[in-house]
Amino acid sequence: MSAVSATSPVFTLGHSPDPDDAFMFYAMAENKIDLRGYRFEHRLEDIQTLNERALRGDLRISAIRSTRMRT
Repeated sequence: MSAVSATSPVFTLGHSPDPDDAFMFYAMAENKIDLRGYRFEHRLEDIQTLNERALRGDLRISAIRSTRMRT
């Protein structure tokens, strides 16, 4: 596993409490995957808020999801 440097850039990562995001976050938070020295600042918020922040450019990394129900 790579050592994390204090000078490594920090990426703001937006994610929701949905199971797929929780799976990703757990792996990162519990050092289950090699982050290769990257550091992440997590922002846990609802999907609509994440979409709005992503569109404004507030988050370095975020998925944009539809908030409409599919039939």
